[in-house]
Amino acid sequence: MAHRLAVLVHKLTLPPNYTLSRRSRSELRHYCLAHLDFNWAKLRALKEKYGEKVTISDPGEVGSVLLTSEHETIGIDEMVKEFEITLLDEYLDNSRAYRHKPGIME
Repeated sequence: MAHRLAVLVHKLTLPPNYTLSRRSRSELRHYCLAHLDFNWAKLRALKEKYGEKVTISDPGEVGSVLLTSEHETIGIDEMVKEFEITLLDEYLDNSRAYRHKPGIME
């Protein structure tokens, strides 16, 4: 998984360290990573509403996208909350929690 994230970050010309891009997101509030599972319709609705003010970058073969807000007053965090988009960290946390349930990985 770490390699796939590195590919996503590299293809989008962001810092090659995922931890750094998480820190940058909190500083800039205009970028975030979202997983595609459970988010397809939400991402379409986001793009439909905000149009050119939001960019959804998908390098392919990763299962995650970079969301970028170009809106003057609305950051990507607000957009994510509005559409209840599952961010990559939350998706991975939920996946790990599910795998550790009794009987799942036995």
